[in-house]
Amino acid sequence: MLNDSPRPAAGARIPVKLHRRVCLIQTEDAVLAEELLARKKLAQDVVGRLTERILLVRPGRVDAVVQELQRMGHTPQIVAKEPGRRTG
Repeated sequence: MLNDSPRPAAGARIPVKLHRRVCLIQTEDAVLAEELLARKKLAQDVVGRLTERILLVRPGRVDAVVQELQRMGHTPQIVAKEPGRRTG
């Protein structure tokens, strides 16, 4: 059987990027994420889809996204992590 997903060799280095101060939209389910992406005004502020339920928001567009979500009838819960604070 062929393995279509290439796996790095043991001990191989994989490039990793860590981004700070990003805004994500986390939805209850994949269907809601699809509905948000179908909204043209909101979709232009989404950089990409990280999982079926998590969308990455374009930098500097958080306020516009929150306003559009409210116009759509949603009440977004905003969770902000304190700068300089480490978790985990």
